[in-house]
Amino acid sequence: CKIILKDYQSALDDFQKAIDINPNNFNAIEKKGLCYYQMKQYKNAIETFNKALELKPETKELYTYRAHCKTALNDLNGALNDYNEVLKIYPNSALNLYNRGILKISLNQKESGCIDLYRAKDLGFTRAQSAIQENCMKWI
Repeated sequence: CKIILKDYQSALDDFQKAIDINPNNFNAIEKKGLCYYQMKQYKNAIETFNKALELKPETKELYTYRAHCKTALNDLNGALNDYNEVLKIYPNSALNLYNRGILKISLNQKESGCIDLYRAKDLGFTRAQSAIQENCMKWI
């Protein structure tokens, strides 16, 4: 409820209490990371997502959020690694293909980035079309 009300600091306190009771409480750790993410405390979010991923490494959303944090902190190679990890688990994740494609283009990996954008478009991610038009017309 506090997250919905955007009272992230109070929510953080509540999640920390739950973690103090059970240090392996995945849901509390995950939500704590999301609070940090919403508060743009990206280093704290990354640390918290790392703990959550130790408990449930198959949680694709956490790789995506962690990649967003790393991008915001200009750790582009770290973000790319996270997108690669999530796409190993869910190779048809159009959102992550799109995000990885944009990131690869920014890292001067244009051809590979465009391949990701085309895959995202083929999977129904409509925003990929404008990115393709802007960056990949050579690859049509």
